[in-house]
Amino acid sequence: MAALEDYPSLMLLHLDANFPLYRWKKRRTGGGEGQATLTWTEKSMLATAWQSAGTALEEIHIQKENAVVRDIVESSLSPPSLPAEAYNK
Repeated sequence: MAALEDYPSLMLLHLDANFPLYRWKKRRTGGGEGQATLTWTEKSMLATAWQSAGTALEEIHIQKENAVVRDIVESSLSPPSLPAEAYNK
């Protein structure tokens, strides 16, 4: 899942909260281990963590979207720049 790659701390928080006895952090600290190495049980656990993190992931998406819209609005409101010779006439 992209959420694990994009927000590993958030997903690990939810994995640990949902499965406190599993010790996910100790099993997956090697780095570079892809989702292909996950067992079906771990994939199910990851899906559960993704669902419980849904509200936080949605908030992150909204904040990113707002930043993009704000940049578009600010760039459209700024006056067009004129060449220097336009001021010297």
